[in-house]
Amino acid sequence: MKTKRIIKSIFKTRVKILLFMGFLIISCNQPILQNNKEWQSILLNTKWIAFNPTNCDPENHIDALPESIEEDLDNLKKYGFEGLVTYGSSGVLGKELPKIAHKKGFLLIMGIWDITSNQEINNVITAVNDGFVFALCAGNEGLDVRYSIYALKKTILELKNKINIPITTAEQIDDYFNTKELCTLGDFIFPIIHPYYYGFSEPISAAAWVNFQYSKLKKQTDLPILIKETSFATAGDKFLSEDLQANFYYELSAKEIPFCFFESYNQKWKKHSPIEPHFGLFNEDRTPKKYIKNTFSTVNRIDEKNSSKKKFFVYSDDGAENNHFFPCGFMGDCSDSFIMENCSEKPFKGKTCTKYIYKAQGLGPNMCEYTAPCNWSGVYYLKYQDYWGVGQKRKGYSLSEYKYLKFAARANKETTVKFFTAGIDNPFGDSQKYPISIYPLLTTQWQEYTIDISKADFSNIIGGFGIVTNKNENPSGVTIYIDEIRFEN
Repeated sequence: MKTKRIIKSIFKTRVKILLFMGFLIISCNQPILQNNKEWQSILLNTKWIAFNPTNCDPENHIDALPESIEEDLDNLKKYGFEGLVTYGSSGVLGKELPKIAHKKGFLLIMGIWDITSNQEINNVITAVNDGFVFALCAGNEGLDVRYSIYALKKTILELKNKINIPITTAEQIDDYFNTKELCTLGDFIFPIIHPYYYGFSEPISAAAWVNFQYSKLKKQTDLPILIKETSFATAGDKFLSEDLQANFYYELSAKEIPFCFFESYNQKWKKHSPIEPHFGLFNEDRTPKKYIKNTFSTVNRIDEKNSSKKKFFVYSDDGAENNHFFPCGFMGDCSDSFIMENCSEKPFKGKTCTKYIYKAQGLGPNMCEYTAPCNWSGVYYLKYQDYWGVGQKRKGYSLSEYKYLKFAARANKETTVKFFTAGIDNPFGDSQKYPISIYPLLTTQWQEYTIDISKADFSNIIGGFGIVTNKNENPSGVTIYIDEIRFEN
């Protein structure tokens, strides 16, 4: 099987801060929003994250200290985030944060929570005049509750007469279809699209629904669209987990949708709903949750320079620091595949194993070169999230010193499955252009299997491991357990 699927990663080549500084200089002299489109490129190509600081409690009027905010931002910077989205501009968020964010090299979309607050508006104007703000969001989920559409339009018009940066507002996705004026209000569209509140509990269908809403909204407006919030919480409901959040972002990042990550840190002061405190990509103590740990493998992970050790793991245990590849490259009937890395059902070794479920229902999106359904499905373990060797060149792992890929597997019934390594044949894909495969007969008992790679070119590998099955072999589906996937001699 040659991999021909080409997915553009949401993490595109970044626009440099120098471009933003040029934008600020121009904005002082001419109406940039009419004559210059650089800000749109910056808006849609920056890696944004919604930011509320740790060590605060707005409900009890307790602000985070500037020193704590600096530590928050240092942590986000370490994991590659480039822009912050805030919600209000009173207190430290209005007076201290813009300067700190600028010092740390972040772009800032500054928020006004109360559109009637002179304090918030004055703080924003000061920060804009100091050159600390990229764009402004006036209001957030307050339409017909905290303010009317007429009050919102009035505030935005008044702000546009005082400051010359992009301005928007943020409301629930349905509001844009019910109140068409939102689709022309401001300089870009900043919708909130949370699949959880629309009954979704599975990552592939949830990401597909977000994509549908984005496409539908795009037909309603000529303005650029950046999704302000879309995510799953990791606790607060029985089916919510770090796995669900991670898999949702894997799926969403494979689509051409500009979005902000929601949100930076867990916020335990949010008590109006059981799930609200748990949306963070990081915990309150700034430790990363699963999506961050899996995606940003250069942080606190074994580096390629340590690959000379006896074993080089694709997967050893859930969240282990020596995991080097991650199951985010879905193929065939994509929604027929579901994978979880924290399965505790009698692992071969350690505390967890990987559980792969094939549904055999022909569920899309369908990635095959013939009329859907594909009637097969699978997943690649990739080095980088949804990177298939297309676009910007990224370095793979050099695994030439290893002779074998070994792993343990079992199934819920006797079945034949295809396992393979390498074979991503795109321009910056694997040095080994064709996959090396085996087709073992799995039983309900753990067995170890070996793929011989001693004569293959493993000098640059981004696709470390893969599994594929089909409807012919498993017409009613199958569940497969995999553990201890590693390269060794």
